[in-house]
Amino acid sequence: MADAYQRQQPVIIQLKTVDQNNRHWPDITTLIHGYNANDIVVDADRFIPLQEIRNVSFKNTEKL
Repeated sequence: MADAYQRQQPVIIQLKTVDQNNRHWPDITTLIHGYNANDIVVDADRFIPLQEIRNVSFKNTEKL
């Protein structure tokens, strides 16, 4: 995540949160605007606690 923040590359974040059917919430595609010891900051100053994140991957930004 630090690389994505420094390079301003979009990431795809999967949260640990599931709905009543035990399905994960939709992935969040965003830039990381900042971070601290407990949270990352994404779109419009939204804080996501690190312990709620299941997976993070770089979004493929290549154009065909």
